[in-house]
Amino acid sequence: MPLSHIRDKRRVALLIASTLLLCACEPAMQAKVEGGSPVVFTIWSGTGKLWMISVTEYTDDKSLKPSQRDHEIWRVNADTPSSASYPSTIGKITYGIVPRGYHQSVPASGTPPPMVAGKYYSYFIASENGMPARADFEIRNGNAVVAKIQRPCSYFESNGKEIEIPCKEH
Repeated sequence: MPLSHIRDKRRVALLIASTLLLCACEPAMQAKVEGGSPVVFTIWSGTGKLWMISVTEYTDDKSLKPSQRDHEIWRVNADTPSSASYPSTIGKITYGIVPRGYHQSVPASGTPPPMVAGKYYSYFIASENGMPARADFEIRNGNAVVAKIQRPCSYFESNGKEIEIPCKEH
């Protein structure tokens, strides 16, 4: 058998394997923020059950290490794997209101702090499959609007010390 024929078979096998891997990937969770008081997170796609939603407040306090500048203000987790719901079932999650089958873990008790103008926030919504949904936003004129937080870049040395470095533009 000629060497070129073996190479062709390898290319075909590689193409088939790549196609199968791409087909096996789960689509990312997709969500958006809307409303203002309270903020509503609309989830419109994702193939797995929703495991958790986390909302953080960002502070640009240079006295804090970069990893300490996002402070979690609200977190909701599924009570059990069987109590978790699909995004199409949940549809919308209102800040501060825990959906049935879930529990609030942050804050440990009571209601989360109100979101206010002039501060930056982020949400992170994870499911059992696929990539999570994540975005930054702020409250402007009483409404939640998409924002871009200029977070610093950093790395950890082997001794655990966090070093802030300039971010490279892509």
